[in-house]
Amino acid sequence: QAALGFYWSRDGRTWFDAGPLDLFPHDDARSASGDPQLAVDPAGVVYYSSVRFNFARCTVGGVELARRDPATGRWRRVPPPCPSG
Repeated sequence: QAALGFYWSRDGRTWFDAGPLDLFPHDDARSASGDPQLAVDPAGVVYYSSVRFNFARCTVGGVELARRDPATGRWRRVPPPCPSG
């Protein structure tokens, strides 16, 4: 299982480790994650996404999304939308 996380700095010289983020399902030892992306909306909410997959089961995986509450600093997983139909 990949350990997703991130680093941050206020001045570009001193860096802080803010991970790992244990937000997404753990299927088994053959699961992995990668290609992290960060985005910040105008209200200061940070979104973190990654691709998750399983080396043995191609039906497991997808894009995962987490949201950081700017008031509390807590991360929560954003559930995928319900399929229509």
